[in-house]
Amino acid sequence: MAYLHCHSCEWSQDDFYNKDYNPLTKIWGDVQWLWRPRILEIDVESYNPRTIFSWKLLVIEIVKDIRIALEMKWWTFHSWKKDWAQRTDKFPACPKCGKQDFDID
Repeated sequence: MAYLHCHSCEWSQDDFYNKDYNPLTKIWGDVQWLWRPRILEIDVESYNPRTIFSWKLLVIEIVKDIRIALEMKWWTFHSWKKDWAQRTDKFPACPKCGKQDFDID
């Protein structure tokens, strides 16, 4: 997996997807973790613990996973390389600032 981000602005995207890490596997992991009904104590911003019902947290996590997937510019490393190969420049342009200052961690 590789995390792509721009050094010129704060734009970033989730790790590139593959068959083992993708929106469906993320959602399935959320369901496996949160399907059993129970009250969970979560630490919000490291100082404000609160309780939440597991199914409510499941909905929050699924919505977050879908939002992240919809915001992805390049879903796979292959799509990133394909876009890169079609350009004569160093990298594809950042979707937010237009600069070519990406880093893959």
